[in-house]
Amino acid sequence: MAAQTLDSLQMKKKENQYIEVSNISQDSLPNEEQIQYIELSNVSQVNHNDTNINTAKNDILKELREIKEQMQKSEESNKKIVTKLTEEIISLRKEVTQLKARDLFETDSSLLPSLPFWELTTLKDFDEKLFLDDKMRAQLKCVVQKIGGEEVPVFVRLALKQIESDELAINLTWRETSEKPSIQNFAVFAIIKGLK
Repeated sequence: MAAQTLDSLQMKKKENQYIEVSNISQDSLPNEEQIQYIELSNVSQVNHNDTNINTAKNDILKELREIKEQMQKSEESNKKIVTKLTEEIISLRKEVTQLKARDLFETDSSLLPSLPFWELTTLKDFDEKLFLDDKMRAQLKCVVQKIGGEEVPVFVRLALKQIESDELAINLTWRETSEKPSIQNFAVFAIIKGLK
């Protein structure tokens, strides 16, 4: 019976008030000192404040998770960008080095004879000197690199035309025969082939 009275006291309203009972045993009824009256409007505010705090806490945690995900995505994206930029820098450095090497020998072609060659003996003499002289090979590479031609067959054809005249080309073959030597056996051709 005391438990029923307790329940009824806790739920009883007195002029818009909620009755909160504390520090009592199940066997005895509460006295006036043990009963505390709280305005109902304040109770709803307390409950709403707790709900608002929990909602705010959940919202903050959700936003922190989203920020963390964005940071991770940004880090991955930044790593990709840095890798791509590094590759570009390496590529540009190689190009600059090649251009510098080309420019060093561009004006100095003093070691090279007048091109194209008109006679087979002149080509053979020049070819033998190429094996011995690194500077001469570098100058020839610079001359041949300026020729252009994106596709290998076009480039090889244009480079050979730069080095050998049509009259000399008649005395050479692509594959060696008993009467004519192969252009592929010459160091000049090896240099041309090495550029593409």
